[in-house]
Amino acid sequence: MSISKSVVFFVIVIILCGCSTKPPAVDFQAEEQQIRQFTQEWYDAENRKDLDAIMPFIAEESVLQMPGMPQIEGKEAQRSVMAVLLESMVSITGGPMTIVVSESGDIAYQYGTSTAVIQGPDGEFEDPEKYLFVWKKIDGEWKVVAGSFSSDKSM
Repeated sequence: MSISKSVVFFVIVIILCGCSTKPPAVDFQAEEQQIRQFTQEWYDAENRKDLDAIMPFIAEESVLQMPGMPQIEGKEAQRSVMAVLLESMVSITGGPMTIVVSESGDIAYQYGTSTAVIQGPDGEFEDPEKYLFVWKKIDGEWKVVAGSFSSDKSM
């Protein structure tokens, strides 16, 4: 084989080897644990009525769906709504949850239950809820990009 054919062959082999590199493996357990930790921090912030501690978990272009309200789009619109919600919330506790991280490790969904204690006009009442959140890694950080929750109480 001539030198030029050998060089061409060698270059092709190098290019093909470079194209077949695998992306880094995703540590699904660590990613799930990170979202669990963020969820607990979120609950803790809600119990302290600390809106500023909640907002970093929400993506700029996120969407929130709540019962009896139009869809809330964008982080700042959600901030306004959450400020009102926190005024009447006495406490919230999380229940069982499931978190599924995508094979790529940059999207996850989470669903579960929680119980909020709300201060109503006639006193406090418990509100059992269910929720679904979609998390996305943005610049290496997990952020909620879509969320929905509803009460399990009959309307």
